[in-house]
Amino acid sequence: QDDDTTGAAPADGALLQRLPQQGPVLGELVHRILERVDASAPDLEAELVAVADRLRARSLFPDLDLDLLGRGLAAAMRTPLGPRDDDPTLVAIAAADRRHEAGFLLPFADTRTRIAASRLGPAVAAALPPDDPYRGFLADLRLTWPASHAVGWLTGSVDVVARLPDGRYAVLDHKSTTLTVPVPPATPDGRTTRRPEYGAERMHRAMRRSLLPLQGLLYLVGLHRWLGLRLAGYDPARHLGDARFLFLRGMVGPGTPVRGGVRDGVLRWNPGPEAVLVADAVLRGEVGA
Repeated sequence: QDDDTTGAAPADGALLQRLPQQGPVLGELVHRILERVDASAPDLEAELVAVADRLRARSLFPDLDLDLLGRGLAAAMRTPLGPRDDDPTLVAIAAADRRHEAGFLLPFADTRTRIAASRLGPAVAAALPPDDPYRGFLADLRLTWPASHAVGWLTGSVDVVARLPDGRYAVLDHKSTTLTVPVPPATPDGRTTRRPEYGAERMHRAMRRSLLPLQGLLYLVGLHRWLGLRLAGYDPARHLGDARFLFLRGMVGPGTPVRGGVRDGVLRWNPGPEAVLVADAVLRGEVGA
């Protein structure tokens, strides 16, 4: 959870930014709502409110405005998941093309052979293009993941695995984090006010700060292995897509701004099949053992 929230004021139309800051508890509620909602319901806002009510949101958060929550989540679900107006939205992805809370289990090698976990980031960084936003982060990963060797299992779940219209599969991760930037000048008492900001630079900073590029990389390795077991004729070059981190509070509907080719609130990272295959090889003990 990013803690840059002090003094944040909601932008016009950004309904979810008006909700209280409740940390991971509210985030978990939002995840459960999005997992259970019928995106094809004729009245999406009412459906979201009904699902939230069934999840006892009123008892968990007695001051939570469920109507505001429903309208805000509906706007986020109608936001294109890319810079183009015809990019898919959460509403447009059919139920048959998405799997919620897709679990993954990644063994380090064969769970007996110790591997050099600190090799993962540098090995993947070497397979990324020079302009990749997380190349430097991954190259330095041995500093944040300094263990020289590791053995065991990595386990977790992806919010959504989605099959996109082009036939590729992507991992979608919902974030209820509030992102802000300071607004000069400071107030007379010396405090710095802040405003919401969901552009690419701010999202990248939040990603690095919370080690989310590593999370996205592991999600993609898990997706690669899952598709290899379940999809006939699986070809990473044709079927393996990207990781998309959806900062829901910045997704305000079809009119969500696009700046520098990036839609506010929608961070797409595609390290490419080669980098994912390198990560897979490291975790199998085939690189840097």
